[in-house]
Amino acid sequence: MFFGRILSQGHGTWRSLVARTLGVREVAGSNPVVPTISKHLRLPTLAAVFALQVFVKTKAMSSRNTVGAGTPEAQLRSFIDKFAPADQSLIRAVRAAVRKRMPNANELVWDNYNFFVIGYSPTERPSDSILSIAARANAVALYFLHGASLPDPKHLLLGSGKQVRSIRLESAEKLSHPDVEALIAAAIDQAKVRMPSKGGRKLIIRSVAVKQRPRRK
Repeated sequence: MFFGRILSQGHGTWRSLVARTLGVREVAGSNPVVPTISKHLRLPTLAAVFALQVFVKTKAMSSRNTVGAGTPEAQLRSFIDKFAPADQSLIRAVRAAVRKRMPNANELVWDNYNFFVIGYSPTERPSDSILSIAARANAVALYFLHGASLPDPKHLLLGSGKQVRSIRLESAEKLSHPDVEALIAAAIDQAKVRMPSKGGRKLIIRSVAVKQRPRRK
């Protein structure tokens, strides 16, 4: 069991955290917390283990990725505000251009360790995303999630993997260049899930990494 592995592997921090949270003392042994907690709560041992298992799993997940309070738009602003002023302006300009081009797409946001990402999807599923904006310090790019299959006679797309391609963006105006617009149109046309012709879009914060690379240099 997950809880048993955590305890038996000697994770003292978790033992102490669980004990402090439930207001019980920590005792020595290979499975130290369960008997004491079970007696303290007057629950069967298995019920106590299950409750602790859920607690530890939840704490482990929240230590990796958290979604903060506030409206999604307010959270998005705070993510962009971490960047240098020039990068902030570029990210916002690119976002406005993509939103105008794909007015009914949902925006799926990740503020991850390496990159800040906004994906554009006809559904709420990341796997259905067609384009995404990705930014790190001093760099903003437009990613085509299935770019490897797009016609690219001008060789604008960067990358050599089996699926994803990208274009570096020095300005939002690059998105309106005929060759780039042709790539965007082809990506939308080739999408397995069609973009809805109407309907309100959603801004969804998917995850926020606790630790992140600096967004400014």
